[in-house]
Amino acid sequence: MEKTVEEILGTFKEEMKEIIGYDIEVMYNVLNNNIQGDLFQILTAVSTCCMVTIDQMQSSRRYREYVEARQIYCKLAKERTKHSLETISKAINRGHSDAIHSIRTCTNLIETNINFKTKYDECANFKQ
Repeated sequence: MEKTVEEILGTFKEEMKEIIGYDIEVMYNVLNNNIQGDLFQILTAVSTCCMVTIDQMQSSRRYREYVEARQIYCKLAKERTKHSLETISKAINRGHSDAIHSIRTCTNLIETNINFKTKYDECANFKQ
């Protein structure tokens, strides 16, 4: 009863997730893209609050849940860190102009949409 490579890899990924608390692909992506620690903390907080994965936030998909999570991440990262827009947007595989648009859109939604404001406030006050 030998295990296949996929089964061994699956077991390894599960064990690593228990040890480090994140999927190994996410950690590889963080290390490979040189995401700063404080940006990674904001990224994980937003992904937890919005119930999307970091991979989904970094994807090119335009589902509302992913887009809102990206917008909230950009606004929080700009408010709470001194990183450039290029560095902030690189963490979610976007350009700096996308970060500018996300911040503006997020600000407008906070002022006009009570549900979005509630979600933003939950992410802003999230404690890991």
